[in-house]
Amino acid sequence: MSIRLWRRGPQDRGGSAVLKKLQQNPENKDLLREAADFCEAEGTLEETAVHLEKLRSLEPGDASHIRRLGRILRKIGRLDESFDRLEEGVRLFPDDLEMQLHLVKTLLALERPAEGERIALRILSKNPAAVLGHYALGLVRRSEGRIDEAVLSFERALDLDPRMARAHSDLGLLYDRSGRVDDALTHFRRAVRLEPEKALWHINLGAVYAEKGMRNEAVAEFHQALALDPKNVEAHFNLGMIYHDQGAFEDAIREFRIAIEADPENIRAHYLLGRAYIRRGIYDKARRQMQRVIALDPDNAKAYYYLGVAENKTENVDEAIVALEKAIAIQPHDARFHYALGIAYDKKGVKDQAREAYRTADRLQQVGR
Repeated sequence: MSIRLWRRGPQDRGGSAVLKKLQQNPENKDLLREAADFCEAEGTLEETAVHLEKLRSLEPGDASHIRRLGRILRKIGRLDESFDRLEEGVRLFPDDLEMQLHLVKTLLALERPAEGERIALRILSKNPAAVLGHYALGLVRRSEGRIDEAVLSFERALDLDPRMARAHSDLGLLYDRSGRVDDALTHFRRAVRLEPEKALWHINLGAVYAEKGMRNEAVAEFHQALALDPKNVEAHFNLGMIYHDQGAFEDAIREFRIAIEADPENIRAHYLLGRAYIRRGIYDKARRQMQRVIALDPDNAKAYYYLGVAENKTENVDEAIVALEKAIAIQPHDARFHYALGIAYDKKGVKDQAREAYRTADRLQQVGR
């Protein structure tokens, strides 16, 4: 079953109206489908699961409800329930290969790849030309780090079905990981061409464009991803990185803040947001971001360093020294850390320690040349 894409604006109000109607008609199957579509598009996946459970009970002969429910439960981390629903689905619909593929994905999430491999091989034993069997086997092999074998499985799936966009995407990811960037680009482009409505394909393509230095093309793909999925954290984060590298710090700040709003524990987004604030001279906000990084990752030496920089810039010299000494304790061979510590000691008027910090920084710079 295809999922209708919900857009922000007037249709949001339409989605809310559907939920209100559903309260009055809780067993209306059409309203339940619309509510599930709306909630999934809005990212309220727990509510999506509730509607799908209801649909499953009302339409036990519809395999699509079980497949989708298993996927949603996996996405929100309810893995045992996902496994139970999909295992039930395989029993009820033994010829539904998509159901078996979703069961393989849940088994991989449960770190049970051997069971997933048995399912894939069972599919192929019945039909050696089963595209989803080769694709599932590729997923299993990738999860176990058997990259060359995974590549062969995805390539075989594409030999059988050249229009399988997800196989193009997964093969592109493996090629990119192996340094075959041009091959990855080819497959990501094919995935986008085959399924232009899939935000993830645009994100993958944009990431490779960025890797190749094709920043305008990358930005266009990330914007297209956001047109399809406005809440996509990865697209906002990737845009923020490009804007940060281009020196467009206000744009970078906007994108990182959106990413953090959706994913408050995104360490890299907090870190890069803090750096962007430093480049804009907004040191109080930079301090808060680096403190957040440290709370999430206490051994992050660079976060301590940039915290020290922010404290130095606001004349909080003692706090700067504490942060920089912590950075050096974690990562003692970075000349920048020692140089910044020298500045802090200079400001404090501790000249001997400042000179020692500068000498250490110079020595490390010489070693690094």
